[in-house]
Amino acid sequence: MDIQNTVQAELTDEQAAAEYRKAVKNKAVVRAAIREVVIGKDPAAAERLYAEDYVQHDPQVPDGRETFVQLLQSFPPNFKVEEGLTVADGDFVVFYNRVTGFGPEPLIAAEIFRLENSKIVERWAVYQPDMDKTVSGHPLFTPDMAGSR
Repeated sequence: MDIQNTVQAELTDEQAAAEYRKAVKNKAVVRAAIREVVIGKDPAAAERLYAEDYVQHDPQVPDGRETFVQLLQSFPPNFKVEEGLTVADGDFVVFYNRVTGFGPEPLIAAEIFRLENSKIVERWAVYQPDMDKTVSGHPLFTPDMAGSR
């Protein structure tokens, strides 16, 4: 069976279209959360975009929407998040980015968000220091990676 037949066997056109719309909507929710809540520190946006019992799998960030918003208020004025790439699959969104102002050096982050009913309910994060030099000569991060191809 070729890939087209396999895909057609798994999803009808309507189901595939619904999954695509869900992924697009979930990406928009995560991007809005980063822009309005993480960078903008807007508590009203946090209520709209995060579940009250929001779960963190990041050792530096507490569970719960309210405690998360309080933590964000303590971030320095030079805190910045640059989007590299956002990818969605159903209820999961991966947000690849560069963070500055969170520590002494810029960090590259891959964050995985799980959403339910258009709200972020769970987050995992992996960080590593940004590097100017790599063995391959390619940077770890390029702003708007999806738009650069």
